[in-house]
Amino acid sequence: MLAKLTDDLQRPPTLSELAEHLQIARQNARNHIWRLKEKGFVHFKAQDRQALTPVLTDKAKVLLEHPGYAVLGSIAAGQPIYAEGNIESFTQNLADLFPIQAGDYLLKVVGDSMIGAGYFEDDYVIVHATKDIYDGDIVVAFLPNEESATLKRFYRKQGKALLVAENPAYEPIELPLSQVAIQGVVIGHLGYRRKRKALKDVFS
Repeated sequence: MLAKLTDDLQRPPTLSELAEHLQIARQNARNHIWRLKEKGFVHFKAQDRQALTPVLTDKAKVLLEHPGYAVLGSIAAGQPIYAEGNIESFTQNLADLFPIQAGDYLLKVVGDSMIGAGYFEDDYVIVHATKDIYDGDIVVAFLPNEESATLKRFYRKQGKALLVAENPAYEPIELPLSQVAIQGVVIGHLGYRRKRKALKDVFS
């Protein structure tokens, strides 16, 4: 909103103008702007202390010029590390984050057979279209007499294919290798926080 008003007015709006446009009290507008200031997105014009005119910083302009998703560094899944708040890059494409190649695709997860791997219903998996797979890979496989594919962990066992769910409620599927058509291997996963059945209830 601050950027839009700046464009409309051809100058940074005063705090009073911003409050009027947002239809909120001036103090509330000041509180919002102050939080932006603390994050480094605005500063106040030094010569205009009374009117308190907020001005976008270069950091804010970078965000506005790069619509998409900010990559904000790294986070540890093992030992804690310092989580830096610096923006490393921006991305609008999955290919910026995953090793996606031509022919790769996304599939929507249906069911709960792979929740032990963190794949919940309505999540998406990114599939690399290949038949070159290794034991333990999570694969997309077509089974005989089935009209749809299944998502399972793959193992070879004495000339047979063993397709294993990540949920103890499902028995492994064992078939001759010649009867299992591998369509690809999972290389990525997209999910979001939602109301889910606790894993401890499933695996207890």
